[in-house]
Amino acid sequence: RKAPDLIKEDNLVYVHGRLNLREEEPKLVAEDIIPLEKVKERFTKSVLVRMSTAGLEESMMKRIKGKIRKFKGKIPLYIDLVSPEGRKVRLAADKELYVQPSTEMISELEDLVGAGNVKLLTK
Repeated sequence: RKAPDLIKEDNLVYVHGRLNLREEEPKLVAEDIIPLEKVKERFTKSVLVRMSTAGLEESMMKRIKGKIRKFKGKIPLYIDLVSPEGRKVRLAADKELYVQPSTEMISELEDLVGAGNVKLLTK
């Protein structure tokens, strides 16, 4: 996309660039401009879902799997299972359960596993 398409009044964007101090007035030289709604998908390396094993039942795992499938994508998904004693096991999901990160995905998964238990891991 060309920058003029993205740089508009009240349009939120992420700008990656460098500061040029060689001229009389400092200038920001943009190397990449990304619509804010695309930042999650562009910079997320993997998604981590943290769950407690206490009271975890097969029906809950099926519900979580259903939510994950709704957001099918190319980003690897990991699940941390944490015991009441604090022991942790990290599971890597099969490629068929890779996701497309979004605010909606985070919200829907957090409704099942609790607020703060879905993390986007960046590059």
